[in-house]
Amino acid sequence: MMPKTLKLTQVSVDVLRQTISFRIANTTKKNAQRKVSIRQPLSDMANML
Repeated sequence: MMPKTLKLTQVSVDVLRQTISFRIANTTKKNAQRKVSIRQPLSDMANML
């Protein structure tokens, strides 16, 4: 049986890894959305001409 302190440490490490992974994914998504939103108005203007 695993000691409780080791289990708590493992849970903490898992939460930390998930948090880091989420932040990286969220930053990547935001950057991609910024690029799309910057290009979007230009394509809309071209369609109006």
